[in-house]
Amino acid sequence: MSTPTALLPLALVFAACSSSGAPTQSPEPAEPLEVTDIVGTWAIDLRQAPSDEAASTVLVIESVDDGVLAGSFYQSPVSQGRIKAIGGEVCFSFVTEDGSGPYLTAGRLGPDGGLKGMTNSTGRDFLNVWTGVRE
Repeated sequence: MSTPTALLPLALVFAACSSSGAPTQSPEPAEPLEVTDIVGTWAIDLRQAPSDEAASTVLVIESVDDGVLAGSFYQSPVSQGRIKAIGGEVCFSFVTEDGSGPYLTAGRLGPDGGLKGMTNSTGRDFLNVWTGVRE
């Protein structure tokens, strides 16, 4: 039985925050993270191993308001963007699209200031795990 497409972003958020579905038990930052801490431009490293050829893109988080995230990824506008600060992390999920179909993305901003995430391409049938740093 497959997971309905509408539920995949939520499932990806839980997977991105931890393998158990609960926020990870990372050390608390000196000041708790707020959802607004993610606003800005992020350089996303798409390599699956350090020895892979360089591959990157940009994630732009324009705004977060009342649990809704707005921005762009791969120069494609974000839709259905959601965000929540929990357990010392900021977890987010959104959908982008291209001619091949939707891309379901989820990730987290951890206390170390870095992003970790994953993108599921439903049209191209692949899952990409990535990391990001603030530009």
